[in-house]
Amino acid sequence: MTDNNSSAGKQNASWRGIIYTIPEEQLREFIEEYASRDPEFRNRILLHFTEYDKTGSAEKYRTIVSECLNPSSGRDDYIDLHDDSRAIDSINELLAKAWTFLQKGIPEEAFEIAAAVISECLKAAPLMDDSGGEVGSLINDSFRIIIKILEQSKDDQLRQKIFNWLYHQMDDPGHENSSNEEILEGIIFNLSETAEEISKAHRYIDNQIKKAEQLDGLSKEYRIKKFMKYKVHLLIKEDKLEEAGKIIDDNLEIDEFREIRINEYIAEGDTAEAVRLIEEAIKTADEGKMTGKVRYWKERLNALYEQQEDVESSRKIILDLFITNGYDIVYFRKLKSTFTDEEWLKERDKFIPEPSADKGDGTFPHSLAKIFIEERQTERLFEMVKQKPDVNILLSYSEHLKDDYSTDLLRFYERAVRSFTESMSGPGDIHILIHLLKKISTIPGGSEILSELKDDMPGLFGDRPDILNMLDELLNEEG
Repeated sequence: MTDNNSSAGKQNASWRGIIYTIPEEQLREFIEEYASRDPEFRNRILLHFTEYDKTGSAEKYRTIVSECLNPSSGRDDYIDLHDDSRAIDSINELLAKAWTFLQKGIPEEAFEIAAAVISECLKAAPLMDDSGGEVGSLINDSFRIIIKILEQSKDDQLRQKIFNWLYHQMDDPGHENSSNEEILEGIIFNLSETAEEISKAHRYIDNQIKKAEQLDGLSKEYRIKKFMKYKVHLLIKEDKLEEAGKIIDDNLEIDEFREIRINEYIAEGDTAEAVRLIEEAIKTADEGKMTGKVRYWKERLNALYEQQEDVESSRKIILDLFITNGYDIVYFRKLKSTFTDEEWLKERDKFIPEPSADKGDGTFPHSLAKIFIEERQTERLFEMVKQKPDVNILLSYSEHLKDDYSTDLLRFYERAVRSFTESMSGPGDIHILIHLLKKISTIPGGSEILSELKDDMPGLFGDRPDILNMLDELLNEEG
């Protein structure tokens, strides 16, 4: 081991010795010649000694990022995922330098790096395999650097430069319909401070609304509403409350705007007007068959009733939600909470529908079953189960029925096992069958059924001795 270390040390000393021995001019010539042939080595020099590059910052960093990406190109200039990881590592190293510049109070350099990474990655993205999201992460990290600069910098000239660059980026189709677009808009609309910045933001919004009006369907509605909200945000920031209020009142179909007015009416004690706005929203959503919005606004109405301690109105809207949402247990519990324990025992049968094993579409009403379990109404639960005692239903509810209906359950299970063995086709079915047999063993009187099934096993599994052995072993354990 000592000899090996000694040998390695000599080799190490050899190349180090060469570096410190050869004339400086020869070393420079070697580095220049080697870098011209090896793109990766050239990139290492660019990244490590970027401070010594006297090229203009913007051009310099675009060149570095481009150099990092270009060597990764494969056939037809497509950047494969394997080589892509090396490019990503190099660019991450450059972004680390940007954070260092920011910490040292050199935000201009940090911005140029971030801008270069965004621009060059966006340009290269169509030719890269970004299935892992690495390129998107580089762009997002670069935006984070820009956000931090805008939050910290008091340099108006730098801020103006950044905002001009951001506006130019917003015209780049590479950002459209991506998280980048949302990030860009968030920076501009949330971090605009000066009159010039806010004015630019308004111009951008107005332009985007005009563009959105040329679209159709949901895209049109979504984009117009989005930019209307941004506009109100900016007007409030400028303290132009009257102008913002007019936009809100003219666009109450935007949920956030309606919510603003509702909260204002509640704060002023005008509950009736708040209720009117919510009921109007419910009606509009219902007419548009927007089930999710109907539910949202009904829940909002109930929240208002609860806030006003209006139990009767709250109970009415909760009952409506309970029925229209398929007897959801969540709304059932909310409804129950509006009664005292004594009141509930007298009133509950008014709200729980009669049991049926089929909702009309061939599915079992599990939501209703949950309610019967909640209320310990095992008789009503059993009425549903016995109408459709298939394997899944039995496994789901026998635990709640075995004490009162063991004889019936065992009959259902025996029938289910015999039927199931006729259609078994794979290993997964074996596990289900074993689960069925284990369930039978937990029901009073189950051992007798297991014995009967065991006697019939050779006929049922004569061509599957492996299954027979597994089940025989299981049955012996149960015995």
